[in-house]
Amino acid sequence: MLLRITDSDLTGFYSSSLSSFYLTESLLSRQGRNLMSDMIANDQPGEEDWIPGSVTLGNGKVISILTIPAASGYVTYVLPQIPSLVNSTSGEPMLSLSLILSRQPGPEEDSVYPLIESALLTMDVRIGIEASVLDAMFASCQGECRRLFARSIDYQFFLSEDDQKPPVILTQAKASGSEGRTGISVHLDHMQALDVLAALDSTPSRLHLSATIHYQTAGISHSVHLSGSWAAMHDFISGYQDDSGYISETQLYQLISDMAEKGLLMVTEENGSPIHLPSEDLVHLFMRQAMVILRREPDPENDKVRYALRPRPYEGFGLSYTESIVTAGMKTCELCTSLDQIIGGILKGRNWTEYVHLVAKESNSSEILSPVPKKVHATRSRRGERSGSSIKMAAIDNSLVSLSLAALPGTFFTPLPNQGMLHPSKEAIHHIELDDFRLDLGKPINRRSLPVVGNRNAPYWSDRIDANKLWYAPVYEIIEPEPNADPGSSPFLFSFERFGATGTGEPALRGSVRFTLRFRMSEETESALSQINLVNKAQPVNFENLSVSLLVPFVDETDGRVKQHFFEAAVQKQGDTVIATVSMLNEWVRLTYGALAIEDFQESSAQVQVAYTFKSYVPVEGKNLELAFGGKAIYTPVTYSSAEASALKGTPYLDATTLTHFRPVEEVHYIREASGLFPRLDSRFEVSTPVKFPVLSSQPVTSTAVRVRPQLTVATSVASLIKKVKYAIHTEVQQQIKALLVPCNLFGNFYQEIRNEAPASIGCQDAFKLGRISYNQYEEISALRDPAYLVYRSLQQPGHFLVVPASFCISRRTAGETDAYRPLIFLNALIDSAVASNNRVELRATLEPDLPLFKLSALLEQLKAYDQNPKIHYPTDIPYEKVDFNWAMHTSITASSEADLLEVNGPFISAYFSMGLPDWQLMRSVLSSPGLGGSVSFTLADGSKLVSNLLLKLDRIRGPWHGGPLEVASQDGKVKLSNRIERAIDVSDLVRYAGNSVAERVPVGVSLVPDQTFTVSAGSGLQPVYSYPPGDPVAIEEVRSFVEDIYSNLIFINLTNFGNHNLLRLDVEARLQGLNSLYTAQLTEELPVADIPIVLPLTTYLEKHILDFRVIKIFNNRSAETTEWIHWDLGTAVPISLTRELLGL
Repeated sequence: MLLRITDSDLTGFYSSSLSSFYLTESLLSRQGRNLMSDMIANDQPGEEDWIPGSVTLGNGKVISILTIPAASGYVTYVLPQIPSLVNSTSGEPMLSLSLILSRQPGPEEDSVYPLIESALLTMDVRIGIEASVLDAMFASCQGECRRLFARSIDYQFFLSEDDQKPPVILTQAKASGSEGRTGISVHLDHMQALDVLAALDSTPSRLHLSATIHYQTAGISHSVHLSGSWAAMHDFISGYQDDSGYISETQLYQLISDMAEKGLLMVTEENGSPIHLPSEDLVHLFMRQAMVILRREPDPENDKVRYALRPRPYEGFGLSYTESIVTAGMKTCELCTSLDQIIGGILKGRNWTEYVHLVAKESNSSEILSPVPKKVHATRSRRGERSGSSIKMAAIDNSLVSLSLAALPGTFFTPLPNQGMLHPSKEAIHHIELDDFRLDLGKPINRRSLPVVGNRNAPYWSDRIDANKLWYAPVYEIIEPEPNADPGSSPFLFSFERFGATGTGEPALRGSVRFTLRFRMSEETESALSQINLVNKAQPVNFENLSVSLLVPFVDETDGRVKQHFFEAAVQKQGDTVIATVSMLNEWVRLTYGALAIEDFQESSAQVQVAYTFKSYVPVEGKNLELAFGGKAIYTPVTYSSAEASALKGTPYLDATTLTHFRPVEEVHYIREASGLFPRLDSRFEVSTPVKFPVLSSQPVTSTAVRVRPQLTVATSVASLIKKVKYAIHTEVQQQIKALLVPCNLFGNFYQEIRNEAPASIGCQDAFKLGRISYNQYEEISALRDPAYLVYRSLQQPGHFLVVPASFCISRRTAGETDAYRPLIFLNALIDSAVASNNRVELRATLEPDLPLFKLSALLEQLKAYDQNPKIHYPTDIPYEKVDFNWAMHTSITASSEADLLEVNGPFISAYFSMGLPDWQLMRSVLSSPGLGGSVSFTLADGSKLVSNLLLKLDRIRGPWHGGPLEVASQDGKVKLSNRIERAIDVSDLVRYAGNSVAERVPVGVSLVPDQTFTVSAGSGLQPVYSYPPGDPVAIEEVRSFVEDIYSNLIFINLTNFGNHNLLRLDVEARLQGLNSLYTAQLTEELPVADIPIVLPLTTYLEKHILDFRVIKIFNNRSAETTEWIHWDLGTAVPISLTRELLGL
């Protein structure tokens, strides 16, 4: 389609000329209407008052309406008498009410009303009349019935208790257009929440909604009188003739305005009062009489006209001319009603739970919420199950990495290769790919000597930079002892000792197993390398994070099933060998002895599981790399040459040389104001193909604009870079399992009991043939119970303790890392290049236990009473049967969710949510207050469950883990405390713990604001005791979260003719509402397009598109003039056309 838009299309003319056209919704949607009816000058509403009335629909429903005729009499405009609730395309009301209860209701309670503390109401409203109403009015309507096109609408949601008190405004919103649709989102207190519930039942409400509508009218008629001396005007004009005695049309039009300014041409109302006319109106009136002194001739050098002066008239000959003209105006209409008139009865016959949602505070916390009773289950994305899915990448810190890697708290936290492996296969080698990709961007200086792992099962791999270097992944073998070896130095030894009695009277046992592993080249690798004679030139990969476990089989007496228990081994590397030691207690000494010493003791033998990680390059060709975070753009390229334009064919762009916006199915041509002020009266647009008109939409203070806003896409530069990348660095995991059997009938010397501190061989003992046990993994230490955690001791391994946090909260980046102390919240948009409506907003967060470092230090000292070298575990890093995640999700948010454990040596949980663009506003509000609550439940092999709360709340961000929010520096008897986060911290003391008490305490008593430091006299080794003072709810931008940036541009097009207005240039100043940046640009006659690159946070892109700009008009012969700040909704129209009307010329 070819659409032509001229400057004259965007301005008003007087009543005697052909008016500019505008398109309405009825023009596009209803058949049988005459296009020319929309091109009549006075189709805008008149100055009359709106007339109340009603319409009866075919189903008998009566609709109350307001009508007003257009000045022409050919059109009737229609409004509803009150704003209405929007229904979805399926007819569902767009309304949600979330009620927050003080606690979970009990089974005996019939009503939750007394428990309601607050609520969140969201609804979509509009002032657009239904199409069915227009159709019902067709027969009785004066001319054509249309919706009113509102230049702007100001909505207010307020509480009005009585006429004696002023209303309390609770929230406001804006809209425009014939639909006038907007979203209302408002927090309510207890009484207001009850009011909404009553309004749903049609009970009169104290809550009200008003809509103040601003619209354009056809205008006001003026009787204008021109007067003056023809001789004086002749003399003035003669001074501007060229050498040939002619005056150009453009120059003449300017001289007419100059004569009015100087008083040579008097412009008044018929009653004699002065009136200021737009220049085109003034020129039109003057030129009707100007033939007295002017003669119009064609210019032989071009297709324009010029003027020559006739003979000078005598002094007494004067101008006296009167004509009626019409100037456009603006009027306001206000609709207001109580809430019950809008939502009363809308849920009749519907399922209330789909619209009214209940969430309750947990009894042990005023901040953690859970649903009543519905929960949303989060799926897991388990390791090793990702091969068929996309790999989500992030453009961050000048690199392209997987989002999983970007979300890690820091490089200190390394992968856990054995995490979650509860049921390993027998005698197997597993190759697992971790989702921690870092793309190789092609800079040779950054390349590393690492294997290129295209096929994980290949016997060897080539090097990334050295073609002569080969790599292989070593396997291990268990070194069997020689029968006559010294047990004290042999590669295997099982020993135990008695140290009292258990609670059942059985001897208390403490035992250990030492076994030795040797890493070597596998037979498959050796055979493959032998064929190319390179066995001696290949080298093993540099493996890290070595993990060794002993798996002991047993029969669980509670269910009769054969299970395995994981014993974590302490490892010591000695060259290519590894010495692993496992300790155990009581009946587990007997179980381990039987599994190791006696063949067929259980259905399966004891096993050794070894896992390690190594870095490698992996080819990315064929992998589904999806840029999820960063690198997004909503950008219209501007070209200034044919070569640039040719390179962009097939994609939308603006050609600055022709002022043409090229799009896949249409072209939009912007035509500048012609020389002179008479507009051409030919067609304002041409349609070259029968395709749908582009939507035309008006700005509050501007003229009609074409909706050519581009869609959000991946930036071309980033997309092309990803396509060029061939390799990525990432972590490979290799797991290997082997059976461990050392028969006591052959190796009896290596099974020993320590008696009186001396070892004695026990060989094969029937007393140890115990293969059944009632399986209990942990026992709580109730003396150490704390509101922040529970502590359990292992019943299998001495010195091992399990800490179960009460809650997990949003974590921070570790100190010393890039972006240190920033909250690990990632907000990004997911792009569907084929279907823009499928675009999604993704929210990711990394959570850590809400356990400050000083509490953990105190706990560690307390645990030394149970073992001198206590080792703390968390539910995230022990074997488990399953883990479940549930969220108390507001059901108005249509969001999918996933959660999982981060595969690192730290207690971290990742949470992920995906939602449509409209759902983000509500999710944003929930994150600020009251927060998104949930739970994680770990089911262990013995059937026990460990439960912690999850909380995503922006004022409940903790960490960094192992460090905390304060930077502590000790030197020369001084301790300097620095607040490195975005909120205040109260520091009470510096302490050092010993056992169950505080060994040293230094009072501090200071509140540190962000970036503030405080120095106190104290020694080293002390830790700060701190807390977070309560504050107001915060927005996601206030916590320095990782919010994706959207790259965009502002385009201004000058459609004025500088010569017509004696302009030298236009200077533009622009700013986006909510941001501090001020953008500037210049437009000249030669350069009519200004292209300004901008960067928008994703939150701004999703919620605010309002640009404020003003134009400084620089003239050739008079002082500059500046327009008022103009508000422009970037969501409706880009580029921005600078027209005569907009600039006040």
